[in-house]
Amino acid sequence: MKKVMIVDHSSATRNHLASIVLRQKYEVVAQAADGREALLYYERDKPDLVIMDLVLPEMSGYVTVRKLLELDPRAQIIICSALAHRKVIMEMIQAGVSDYIVKPFLDEHIIMALEKQFM
Repeated sequence: MKKVMIVDHSSATRNHLASIVLRQKYEVVAQAADGREALLYYERDKPDLVIMDLVLPEMSGYVTVRKLLELDPRAQIIICSALAHRKVIMEMIQAGVSDYIVKPFLDEHIIMALEKQFM
């Protein structure tokens, strides 16, 4: 079973994303509220995929993405953020994220991104 970690400052968003992931028959191995937790949980749980926001307390999503990719250059990361500026999206894609979903999102957007990752 594929393992997914969700990183978002909002518990409501984390729970919503987790419900989508679980409905698709993937395992949610961790939910982090900030970048520091994300790094700790990534090392501990070794998820196959990370779905994360860029707006995070303690350590920004930008920094967290870079640190995750330093930790594991093969890390699969989908950004799910309200930051929809073309420059931000291009910067994250160039940094190595797998996909970028703009909030507010439809469940189908997450499902399609999961299918793209795991097919």
